[in-house]
This record gives sequence, structure tokens and C-alpha cells, in this order.
Amino acid sequence: RLIKALAVGEAASVGWALVFLEADPRCFRAGYLRERMLRYLARMIDQLGEDEKRRLRKVTLLAVDDPWRPTPHDPVEAGRRMGWRGQAFHAKFGFQMAEFQRRKLPVAQRREFKWYCRLAAKLDGDDLNHELEARARADDAAVARRASLMLGAIARKQKPTPQA
Repeated sequence: RLIKALAVGEAASVGWALVFLEADPRCFRAGYLRERMLRYLARMIDQLGEDEKRRLRKVTLLAVDDPWRPTPHDPVEAGRRMGWRGQAFHAKFGFQMAEFQRRKLPVAQRREFKWYCRLAAKLDGDDLNHELEARARADDAAVARRASLMLGAIARKQKPTPQA
């Protein structure tokens, strides 16, 4: 009900959506729900107050700092979790995953990150740009990559690639 209210632009449901995005719960279908919320919030960005925009900037920065991903590949953990399938995966792709880990390349990214980028392009403030530039120079390769993608979306005001 609240998502439908957000879809039609009712300002009363914005608070609930912001609390959900700030909490960032990890449960079944939560990513799809976040995608829809981010899309609807980006549509109604002109109707939001300064406090709500500040909270949205904070949420976009939390998406860049995402501690949940990328997950380095651990063959022992994969074997424990997936049994023979995990061991077969490691036998086939383990060398590539080990190379990703050695080069500190990101292995995975949240599917709703492109919607965070689109929202950041609409928020576009100097404080957000400064924070993202600082994160783009971070030691963590995954955080730096996500910050660069978001800065690129802000600079071009266009959609990032579907893999972003």
C-alpha cells in the first residue's frame, strides 16, 4: 500500500521509504523493493524537503560504502555452503576468482546500485560530490569503483550501465 502511494507521489509515504532505505534490510525481495522506492523517490525529488534530500544523500553514500559486497571468493566456504556444487564451481572458476581477489577487483555488486546512481544524479549537491570524490580515492577498490560510477552518473546526468 505504501509503495503504491509512493508511486503516485504521495508525500506521506516518503518518511517510511527513507526509514527502509536507511535501515537497508537484507531479506527476500528487499532489493526489488529498494529499486522501486529509489525510482519513485527520484521522480518526486522536487517535492521533497531539504531534510529528506539530506537523508537521501546519506543513503546514496551508504550504498557506495556498502559493507555487504563485494564478497571475496573463498573455496573452503563455497564448498561448505554448497557441497559438491561449490567444489565443482571452484574447480571450474576458482582460478578466476582468486585472480579477482589478488587484484582486489569487485566480485559482485548490488543490483539496485544503478538506481542509487540515478537518484544521486537528481540530488547533485556540492557536499555529495565532495564525499564521492573522497571515496573515489579510497584504498578499497570496490568503494572507489562505486564512487567513480556514481560520480560519472552525476557528471553525465545519464543512466549508468545495467551492470553498474
